[in-house]
Amino acid sequence: MRTSRKFVCGSLLAALLLAGCGGSVSAAAGGDGAAADVPLESWFGSISSAVPSDEAALADGRTVALFFGDVQPEASISEYAEVGALIDAAREDAPEADFAMQCGDITNTGGAGTPEEWGAFFAAAAPALEGLPTFFAPGNHECVPTADGVGGKPETYLKAFDLPANGPAGYEEEYYSFDCGDLHVVSLSSNYLDPSEDYAADEDENARIAGEIDAWIEADLAGADRPWKIVLMHQPAYAVAGDSTAAAMRARWVPIFDRTGVDLVLCGHQHEMMRTFPLKDGVDDPQGLVEVMGNASQKNYETSGTVPPDFIAFEMGGISGWHKITATAETLRIEAFAADGRLLDAWEK
Repeated sequence: MRTSRKFVCGSLLAALLLAGCGGSVSAAAGGDGAAADVPLESWFGSISSAVPSDEAALADGRTVALFFGDVQPEASISEYAEVGALIDAAREDAPEADFAMQCGDITNTGGAGTPEEWGAFFAAAAPALEGLPTFFAPGNHECVPTADGVGGKPETYLKAFDLPANGPAGYEEEYYSFDCGDLHVVSLSSNYLDPSEDYAADEDENARIAGEIDAWIEADLAGADRPWKIVLMHQPAYAVAGDSTAAAMRARWVPIFDRTGVDLVLCGHQHEMMRTFPLKDGVDDPQGLVEVMGNASQKNYETSGTVPPDFIAFEMGGISGWHKITATAETLRIEAFAADGRLLDAWEK
């Protein structure tokens, strides 16, 4: 079993880890003002995204994955120490995990740089994820839209991770897929579905790119030959608090998911833990997709006193945690855990 690191003092640990790299970028290591010089580039590639072999993933007859929601801090980059501790707790609970997934919003302003936040994230997360391949989807905080409303590339994200490059031309690591054991996973950049952002400034060019990407998504999912299909993306289609991006996603991508038999959609963005009932065409269907929202940060939103949408089977605000996915050829199970290890919710198909 993997030995857990203990975050006795988050700011001190971050300072030590950052200082160990040397370099030229000043990065605040915690709330006490400690600082160290670190070249952000030295962290790039420190989290592996190498797809495990089927033989390794199915060695015990099942495929196990961990899922983490948003990890961006609420007030201080010292909060990344809590992210590292949460990953440690998840790995202690599931030492057999074959890989992990994270749905974006790694930093608050991480599109074009922000070395302080990125450095603190890697200082906490890279040791915690050592030996566990981890796959990401870009969030809106990884992207910097241009003045004309064109969706910005997640620049630092694309440099920091070496993700599968089998996506649509020009968007390879923003969209990609892989197979592992009994799971087929496709990761999507949902930021472009924000109505205020486009792939290109020219309307016809934007429509062409969107059509090509949607065709790639449908072909990828339709051609998958694993028992279970998972979509990883940042913004929810079925949102706790509805917005125009969720509406655009239900109009554009959910019909593709329904046609191709997606089983599970993993997302974040709204900083809650949530699970929908199985849905197809927006209504209850035992064979429909289930959307699960995660939150692994100290930025927690509360929705007490509001009336939840009728598609929500489980919802809890004001909490951080992780999810464990266990798949065999016959069953797909996902469990939600609080940061302290309490089981919050479970669903099985």
